[in-house]
Amino acid sequence: MSEGDGTVYNARQVSEALGVSTAMVRKYAATFEAITGEPIKQHARDGRLYTRDQLDALVNAKGFVESNAGMSVDTALRIALGRAETAVKEPQAQTTDIYTTAFAEAILAELRGLRLANERLLERLEDLENRQLPTPERIDRALEVELSAETEDGVLVKAARWLERRLRR
Repeated sequence: MSEGDGTVYNARQVSEALGVSTAMVRKYAATFEAITGEPIKQHARDGRLYTRDQLDALVNAKGFVESNAGMSVDTALRIALGRAETAVKEPQAQTTDIYTTAFAEAILAELRGLRLANERLLERLEDLENRQLPTPERIDRALEVELSAETEDGVLVKAARWLERRLRR
């Protein structure tokens, strides 16, 4: 759009230029007006109309916000408009409360315990896999040896036969 001496942009065009929603453009505009003390021109049909200078200031402010984590739109606009009272400060590290820290430590302790238990289980599994577990062939060979052995009272023979019957079921 063209108005008088320069090009003006409606909220949709500004939102496309900034890559944000029109609702966010309205928030930027309200902050812009609060900082400058000057209302952005409004048209009855098109709503707010932004000049090229205003659009440039909004684009620069968005760039400051994106490149400086934790910077507010207000601070970014003040810098873009040359009205910042102080220089850009490094964002302060987020503080965590004692409960968050304690909770994180408790979770880590629980994880350590679970890892140890898991390691023990894996070791036991490996031991079981390496052991010579009874197979039907090994049992048959053992029974043959036992059945061929002579005993005084035949107890060993009876036990071997009983075991053989149980295994064959």
